[in-house]
Amino acid sequence: LRNCELTGSLDATDARFERAIDFSGTSFRQGFRLNHARIDGRLGLRTARIEGAPAELESVWVGGGVDASQLISQWSLEL
Repeated sequence: LRNCELTGSLDATDARFERAIDFSGTSFRQGFRLNHARIDGRLGLRTARIEGAPAELESVWVGGGVDASQLISQWSLEL
């Protein structure tokens, strides 16, 4: 989902991703949820925008690191 504009909320709570997830350049108008998700690869948030609602990342497991460089958000990200 690179360089997309998501107008609704993305909910991937309890999801399992066996590879990387790349949201680089994506605008989240209503935030997103990855609570309790498992990402075996990298989580890419480079140049993403989080608006309208915060990103929820409670107890998310990321095996390949997080790239959040140049992320724009009015909320802090807590991993």
